[in-house]
Amino acid sequence: MTLDYSIFVTDNLAIVLGVYIAHDYGLPLRSLTDTPRIGGSGGGVSIGFKYGSKLLN
Repeated sequence: MTLDYSIFVTDNLAIVLGVYIAHDYGLPLRSLTDTPRIGGSGGGVSIGFKYGSKLLN
């Protein structure tokens, strides 16, 4: 899941701030002798620049 927010500095240039959360599921076992695979979770933040026009109301 991601969430981004654009802060427009000019009509065509914005600073983009974002956060994200992710989860990976382990693959199912093929047999009972396989070692179980465990999924993982993570998250982070992102900062970027966007060149483009604003959406109109």
